[in-house]
Amino acid sequence: MANEMDKLNDLSGGAAEEQVVDTTKKVKIGIIGFGGMGRSHFDHLTKNFDRLEIKGIYDISPKACEAAIARGTHVYSSLEDILQDPEL
Repeated sequence: MANEMDKLNDLSGGAAEEQVVDTTKKVKIGIIGFGGMGRSHFDHLTKNFDRLEIKGIYDISPKACEAAIARGTHVYSSLEDILQDPEL
């Protein structure tokens, strides 16, 4: 039974090799929706995660876009643009 539990707990998929993660690279993300929660997430993430770069936001509201620009963040012109950005 313990062997079966070990198999269930093995998240590596049975791979014997360890994967190496480059911890010097920044993780780039985009935020869709920059209302109250989006702004809250933006503020929290930019203050607390050094390896995280918010590449930009998309929102249909001109006021939300203005708030993002005021924070120095790029605003994507369409949902398709943010979803198709190869850097994200």
